[in-house]
Amino acid sequence: MDIKDILSINTNFNKTYKQELQDLTDKFNLTFEQLPNLLTILPKELDDLLNQNVKLTANQERILKYKLTMLNHGFSLDLTAKERVQLIIDSLVKQFGLSIENISRITNIEEEEILSFQKNTPISREVEMNVIVNIMMLNSVLIQN
Repeated sequence: MDIKDILSINTNFNKTYKQELQDLTDKFNLTFEQLPNLLTILPKELDDLLNQNVKLTANQERILKYKLTMLNHGFSLDLTAKERVQLIIDSLVKQFGLSIENISRITNIEEEEILSFQKNTPISREVEMNVIVNIMMLNSVLIQN
């Protein structure tokens, strides 16, 4: 069965999810079998969701919406890679209540280097890469389900 067939089975299925899933599969040539891993949902849960046999918890819905939005639109935003990491640092501060000092200690990056990165003050390429990689790793660790 094709993803288009699966998504069209139940016309009452949330049209936003349906369209986002359809966009995701069309844009990136994905199969239905790939979606559960990308969306961190069991294949049966995705199937049940598509057939309206299960309700998502508020947390599952939040994660699903976030992933669908980011996969479909997040990488096409007119932002540089550095600007994306700067936004992630802001998110770490706001979402997790971390200070730049906390982030510095956790990532083993000098606080001044993170502040310079945030302010677009010139720093060496090595320091910039260190900030980017470690911030991305910290973000990945904190958002794991």
